[in-house]
Amino acid sequence: MIKTERSVSKIRLIYVMTTIFMVGLSVYSFVQINNLFKSSNLIYHTTQVKNALRNISAAVMEAETNKRGFLLTRDSLLLQKRNNALHSLERAQQDLDSLISDNTGQMLKATLLYKAIEEKKKNINATSIEGVYRDVPVNLKSNIDESIQRMDKVNTLLDEMTREESLLLERRTRQFTRLSFVAPYYIIVLFLGALLILFFSYFKLNNALIKSQKLHAALVKQDEDRDTLAQKLILANQELAYQNNEKEKRASELAIANLELEFQNETKEKLAGELIVANHELAYQNLEKEKRAAELVAANKELQLFLNISSHDLQEPLRKIQMAASRIETSDYLAL
Repeated sequence: MIKTERSVSKIRLIYVMTTIFMVGLSVYSFVQINNLFKSSNLIYHTTQVKNALRNISAAVMEAETNKRGFLLTRDSLLLQKRNNALHSLERAQQDLDSLISDNTGQMLKATLLYKAIEEKKKNINATSIEGVYRDVPVNLKSNIDESIQRMDKVNTLLDEMTREESLLLERRTRQFTRLSFVAPYYIIVLFLGALLILFFSYFKLNNALIKSQKLHAALVKQDEDRDTLAQKLILANQELAYQNNEKEKRASELAIANLELEFQNETKEKLAGELIVANHELAYQNLEKEKRAAELVAANKELQLFLNISSHDLQEPLRKIQMAASRIETSDYLAL
């Protein structure tokens, strides 16, 4: 029974350890996959920031190109394209704001970039352009030089921000590569470990089940033996009860017999007393008888002596009578 409890405790411990291990594996896998997703999202986020910066650069460049083309050709279509480019620039700035809101350094650089863009937009929207549109003479060289200076400032800030994002992208790409390379191996190792623990648990459980079945069979047999013994005990108890009843009856009979024996003993004691008295009386009578016998013997002797004397005294007359009778018979015979 103690071994069974120990086996059950071991199995419970193994299952608890397996459960903890599987939960740990699941948590680790979740964390690693989550880190991969985060790393992938960060890479995608960095790529979006770089795209937003490229969109800003492209919008500024397009607006500047359309402005210069308009200054040269006075084509109103180019002016419309410039305005569209400026609208695209505003949307790109809004996109960039939402993307770099978690990066304080980039936000500071973006503030400087937006100031430079505002100065550049003022250059693009200069009255000289409107003057060209109204056939007002324009100093193209000074306008272009100013435009180049402001464009260089914008490009410089864009390049700094792009470099920062490139560094972030490189770092995040390395992190993603490391996670994507290491995480599967860790997961595989942990998974194999979990399988080993599960197989070990299975064999332990199987052995425990076999032992449990054997123990159950033994317990069933013990129960059967116990039931058989119980039946025998019931029969023995019934027999014992019967014997006790018989003993009680015998005890009652013995008590009655004892009373009868006591009565008989009392009677025997009385009879013994009477017998002693009778023996004394008999002894006395025997003594009297012996006296009478002695007297009788003496009387017999006297009688024998008397008889002997009487016989001798009577024999002579009888002999004479016999002789006389004999003579008479002889005379009668002769007379005939």
